[in-house]
Amino acid sequence: MRRKTTEWIYLIGTHFKTDLQQLILMSGSSCPDNPCLRISTIKKNKLKSFADLKFDQAGNRRKSAIVRSSCYDSLSNAIYTGNENGDVALWMASNL
Repeated sequence: MRRKTTEWIYLIGTHFKTDLQQLILMSGSSCPDNPCLRISTIKKNKLKSFADLKFDQAGNRRKSAIVRSSCYDSLSNAIYTGNENGDVALWMASNL
């Protein structure tokens, strides 16, 4: 994840994606203007963007809270995230 101010970038978690036989890394940015969640893979010792997780319009409260944990379900390819407000979000592979 590239940002001008590295203090806004944080690591949420790492998970092993068995169908790709790859380690995936979940990171976030707490930039006030454009917070985001991103999934990256590691290729040739470099991080490559795999997916950007987008909040829906109703997710304003979730968007303002920093995501602190994630869990990957390899059977459904779903990712669960938890934020500082206590909200849990489900991200399905079709939505990634």
